[in-house]
Amino acid sequence: MNILHKYSNLSQLYNKNTIYIQKKIIECIFAQPYKNDCEGYVYGFMNKTDNNNKTDFYIKLGRTSRKDPSIRIKEQDGEQIFSLKTIFNRKLEKLIHLFFNFAHEIRRNKNNTANEIEWFHFVEKINIIGLVNEIKEMVNDIYETCDIDDTDDIDEYHHVELLNINTCSQNEIMKINGFGPKLSSYIILNRPYNDLNELNKIKGIGPKKMEIIKKYFGVFSITNKKLIMNDHF
Repeated sequence: MNILHKYSNLSQLYNKNTIYIQKKIIECIFAQPYKNDCEGYVYGFMNKTDNNNKTDFYIKLGRTSRKDPSIRIKEQDGEQIFSLKTIFNRKLEKLIHLFFNFAHEIRRNKNNTANEIEWFHFVEKINIIGLVNEIKEMVNDIYETCDIDDTDDIDEYHHVELLNINTCSQNEIMKINGFGPKLSSYIILNRPYNDLNELNKIKGIGPKKMEIIKKYFGVFSITNKKLIMNDHF
């Protein structure tokens, strides 16, 4: 089962992120709720002094266990956009931050330039409130009705998401941290591969790079075209 199939809008958000963040999203979805999770609110607010519009805006996404989230927002001199009550306060905030990671941006505190604050900067028209509600619905579905220790589901998802080293694009390779234009070009030029270990012959790929490769890539056998899965999964 792939939980994202049920939520088409979240699937689109998921695809906006790097492969590394996509993996983090899946890990977070199927991880047990935090032991110290509690009832509270997730909220979003904008800075009153920002020149925001529908297609270019900054928003702060956070959580609080207080009964009234507006108090927390006023403390940060913000204008509230939404607040949602949840019994999975920390888990919901974590998933919101991961799904919107493609828009993550660090900003300096105007009152203290040494203090960096996490914001989300969107340069497109996007229904933040609707998407956050959908993430909340997914969280409720998982933790109220699903057995999240079902390792078969997790393995199936990882199998589908592995990139085929013999056919993936240069852009797909470059989405992985540490794989720039030069190295990704070498990988493509040395195709095809019968085994991932053949990438060791490429200049710039050492033990650490191979560990990363085995997390995100698989090899289609040249003879039988069947996907050879890595032991990592």
